[in-house]
Amino acid sequence: FSDDLSFVSLLPSRRENKKPARNIFCVLVRKRMVRPNAADADTNNGNGGSSSSSHDRSITHRPSTILILGFYLLLGAVHELAHLVSFLLISVCYSDNNFADVLAHLGFDSIGACIKILLRAVLGRYCTLPTSIVTAGRIDQHEDEDDEAVSAFILSASRHVGWIVSLVIAISLHFVLRCRRGDKTAGTDATFKSSSSLLSACTVAAYATAIEALSTDLLGLV
Repeated sequence: FSDDLSFVSLLPSRRENKKPARNIFCVLVRKRMVRPNAADADTNNGNGGSSSSSHDRSITHRPSTILILGFYLLLGAVHELAHLVSFLLISVCYSDNNFADVLAHLGFDSIGACIKILLRAVLGRYCTLPTSIVTAGRIDQHEDEDDEAVSAFILSASRHVGWIVSLVIAISLHFVLRCRRGDKTAGTDATFKSSSSLLSACTVAAYATAIEALSTDLLGLV
């Protein structure tokens, strides 16, 4: 009977021992759960915050919509200016008209007309070229050609100059942006991030303008 009492007296002690063990187990589980997060933090700190810095750089380098729209309008005006300048130069070379005569044919006869042509190039993204420019005669090497053939050549050459200029600008900006991103010695200051964002926006707008120019000037879809 004494043995049974001694066995019963041990039961409370076993129940009391279970509670501390359970608490120790919970503490170990909590430490185990917290330890990987701490390890990840140490890893990020060991890398010098490279992941966070690269994430910040990708966000900073992402061009804004306003920048892309601004460069899109600007490069569209450059595209139309290439049409006008090429038409002016080729017309002077392939006819007896001087610069003043060709400018008059293009409509640059007043300040209001110049503003209208500028707004048409920037907002409308198009320009009007005269279908007939050879009115004052022809130079000697083209004396056997008629005026319609020369005018058709001038128009065709001026049209192809537009898409060539836009495509060259887009490809050039693409390679400049690629070289800039691959430069390991480039800094990560605000000036570098701002210039990279501007260059990215300009490249996107240049490609959009080049695709539009290819579809209109080269393929004649519009």
